[in-house]
This record gives sequence, structure tokens and C-alpha cells, in this order.
Amino acid sequence: FDQALQDYAAEHYPIMPVPELVADCTIASGELTVENIAALNLLEPFGAENEAPLFHMANLVIEGIYPTNDRKHIRIRFKGENGGFYAVYFRMSSDCFPYHPKDTVDILAKINTQEYNGKTQLSVKITDLRPVGVRQQEMLLGQERYAALHRGDSLTPEMSAEMLPSRETIGLVYKFLRKTVVFPYGAESLYFRLMQDDIDYCKLLIALDVLEEMGFIQRGSQNGLETFSIVPNAPKADLKNSCILSKLSRQEANAILT
Repeated sequence: FDQALQDYAAEHYPIMPVPELVADCTIASGELTVENIAALNLLEPFGAENEAPLFHMANLVIEGIYPTNDRKHIRIRFKGENGGFYAVYFRMSSDCFPYHPKDTVDILAKINTQEYNGKTQLSVKITDLRPVGVRQQEMLLGQERYAALHRGDSLTPEMSAEMLPSRETIGLVYKFLRKTVVFPYGAESLYFRLMQDDIDYCKLLIALDVLEEMGFIQRGSQNGLETFSIVPNAPKADLKNSCILSKLSRQEANAILT
């Protein structure tokens, strides 16, 4: 049964579908008023057959990050074009949150009103958060290519060429990690930090494999996330000796499928 399932997926879904979050509406920070959100009460009750609206808010600047007393959740102060507001990110600790004040992000959130000390106020609960400019489809394609490589799928020379990181890309990743010494937020957040350098996600993942293979970095785990640490005093090594790079180079040049 397992093999039949794998064969069916390989035949019909060479790029596997991924879960999606679809926003019902994009709003600006200036539209976050008690009057506007209270009108949503007409749509209640919300539940499995009537999901609460999901709002998209773009280009928000993080002004502050405040952990709750139990450090299991965080409150974030955002600044938009038309004002600021607070939002709660449940089940996200400050230790796992990879963003910092002055970062610009997009969020998906559920928004309602609640009574507090006899006063009606807004409640913004974050469902997801991404830095501005993420090319989501390109990232997912890179993730699939990397998974195909590790599954041992047949790769065309063109695919191998697209996956092969250059010496400059590997150097870029290493320089960033050397500055941070330990990056504790996982590969996806590392990609977000390097987006401005137009790095490809698949090449980033392979570059991390190469750096580990050559003894420049080591992987670990912290708070459920993968960490990348610089190996202190690592001996010099020639990337020409990387088995990973050699394999991809051979596939690119000779279409050797493994």
C-alpha cells in the first residue's frame, strides 16, 4: 500500500500540493476601528461551517515584541501607514520568533472585539506572518527540488544546473552564519534573512549541506527548530572536494541519473 501511494503521488503530483491560507480581505491599519470590526458580529456564530474572517495586512513595521508572563506567547506592536496597533501571536515564544524591531512584515490575522474593564476594544490574533517580499511559489518549488534530490529522484541536467549553488552563494551563507555564530530559527527563516541577496531556497539548503559536509558548520536543535552553528577554528577545505557538489556537477554535465 505504501509503495502504491508513493507511485501514485510521483505520477500525479511531481510537485506536491501544500496547505494554503486564503485571506478574505486585505485591510489597512487605519481601518482597524471598533466600529468596523464590530460589524462582523452580524456574521456570527463562527465555527467549522462558518469560519471567522481572515484578514491580510501588508507592510507593517514591527515596533516592539513583548513575551507574556509564561513566555509561551508574544504581543507585537505594529506600525502601519495609518497608525499602530497590538496583536497577539499565540503559541509563539520570543525565543522562536525570528524577527526584530524595524523588520517589515505581512500578517494574516483574525480580528474581533472584546470587553475589557467595561470597555470595548479590538483583539488581533495572528494566524501567520511573513517578511515583505517573500516569493512563496519560488520557495516552495525550491523545497520540492531539494526533497527530490534527497529522495534520489532522477534529475535532468537542467534541474541539476538549477540546483547547483555557486561558490559565491555558499560563501554568502557562510559569511552570514559567521556573523551570527549561531542561527537558531531554522532554514526557512535563514532564507528570509538572505532574500535581499536574491538567493534560491533550494541552493540555500544545498549550501548548508555542503558547509556541514566540509566541517564549517554544525546542525542542532533548539525550541523545536533547526539551528546552524559555526564550527570554531575549522580547518581550511577546498569545495572541489565536496561529494555533494561533485555529484550535482556530474549530473549537470553528463546527465548521470542516480
